[in-house]
Amino acid sequence: VALEDRGFEPILDRHNIDAAENWRERLGALILSCDAVAFVLTDNSAASPICAWEVEEAKRLGKRIIPVAPGEVKSPPPQALADLNWIHFFATDDIPGSGMFDGLRKLEHALKVDLAWLRQQTVLQEQAARWSGRERTADSPHLLRGALLQEAQEWARRTPPGSAVPDEVR
Repeated sequence: VALEDRGFEPILDRHNIDAAENWRERLGALILSCDAVAFVLTDNSAASPICAWEVEEAKRLGKRIIPVAPGEVKSPPPQALADLNWIHFFATDDIPGSGMFDGLRKLEHALKVDLAWLRQQTVLQEQAARWSGRERTADSPHLLRGALLQEAQEWARRTPPGSAVPDEVR
């Protein structure tokens, strides 16, 4: 609710996958369709092979991954999360600026950084997925041409530090 109040449209993997649905396929589609992944890091998620797959899928797709910790995490997380600075949503003297209020402020900031670039990345990834799902021919209606191709090339030139153009878009 706090993210919705700030203008975001969060997708929760526990709420957006129906019973009897191929969860891996659906979760992959959800990750593809998002601009960033806020990964809630707990002892259970840190040790979960499914959560490790989610992190790797988000990383493979070039999504910004923002680890948030609602409490202390004692289990070692996947390396892709261990390498990132976490947002601590619990107050601890060991971490200045930790706590729910500061955590939400930091998450909002992280989600807004380079948001226009991230949204364009999502559009291009979805276009690339449509193209790769069809015949990969030069006359495919899903292949970028003309002004749309120039726009995509300009977007790639503006890649922010710490980001990369995903392989499927390239």
